[in-house]
Amino acid sequence: MGSIHTIALTGGPCGGKSTSISVLEQELSNKGYTVFIVEEMATNIINSGANPGVVGLMAFQEMLIRLQWERNKIYDDIAARLAYSEDADIVIIYDRGIPDCKGFITDDEYKYLLDDMGLSETSVMDYYDGVFHLVTAAIGAPEAYTCENNTARTETPEQAAERDRGCMRAWTGHPHLRVITNDGCTFEQKIDKLLKEVYTLLGVPVPVETERKYLISMPDLEELRKKYDCTTVDIIQTYLESDGDTERRVRQRGINGNYTFYYTEKQKVSELSRTEREKKISEAEYLKLLMEADTSLHQIKKQRTCFVSDGTYFELDTYPFWNDKAILEVELTNEADEVKIPKQLNIIKEVTDDDRYKNISLAGSLGEIE
Repeated sequence: MGSIHTIALTGGPCGGKSTSISVLEQELSNKGYTVFIVEEMATNIINSGANPGVVGLMAFQEMLIRLQWERNKIYDDIAARLAYSEDADIVIIYDRGIPDCKGFITDDEYKYLLDDMGLSETSVMDYYDGVFHLVTAAIGAPEAYTCENNTARTETPEQAAERDRGCMRAWTGHPHLRVITNDGCTFEQKIDKLLKEVYTLLGVPVPVETERKYLISMPDLEELRKKYDCTTVDIIQTYLESDGDTERRVRQRGINGNYTFYYTEKQKVSELSRTEREKKISEAEYLKLLMEADTSLHQIKKQRTCFVSDGTYFELDTYPFWNDKAILEVELTNEADEVKIPKQLNIIKEVTDDDRYKNISLAGSLGEIE
């Protein structure tokens, strides 16, 4: 049976989504993938005449969420049949996803619309395997900002920047969110960065994860949440019996009491890079795999605070066995990329190469490090 990957492209107006979709379709098709391109639903609805000014903002967002969710299920069904009958490897590219709606209404309004459909924020967000935020040209490349290539786009550069921040807030907390900025690069280089990130998700041809890790003083989390649009994720991680250099684990991941479950295998490639294969599993599969737990290691419980600063996606992990320190992680495409640490955080030391601060080591010591 073939594989199915679902990715979403998001970001503010004039971020390069249309060009990116065209490039991705060609490049992935050349690599043997069957590619489905799912057009932006909001543009279709607006062009039909049912814009927010006519039907009202909440009615528009409700229409958008319902239509998107039904459309997603249709593509899921078609992809599953193809993957089974033709052994096809399929990539479904969504021009924006359901969580983008959160950027236009309040959190309570968004939750109300999801509740009304029997959905949760976690299940909707985690439907997408990877999310790639293309920052609007209004931030970092204002000379390139234009509305001419989309009749549904009317935002000024200032409004575009605000929309971009709203999209970022909506997706913050996704386990594979990558931000593609305009900083220090041409548009062609921006597209190249996106391609590398998508290849990373698919596992070809570069390692999936290049990670930098820092031990930091316990920050003021409330101050951090006021400064950034943070999302808090509760995680329980259990390590499984493993052979050789492969690390196996299962993870329960929840936002606001709604949980999804994952199985992950990691293999070391270099000091900073590892290949990683991860798949979403059912709760029943999760419970079954727990029977394979490595009993020499403790479960790791942590609270992850996710936020974006200067175009970089950070994950800050706090643990119940520490009250004076925490772990800050950033994932990069290139080992040479510079990391700009937010000034609100006090770095004690970089621990990327220190095995004692890996979660699997913490599971053995529960933070008791000499």
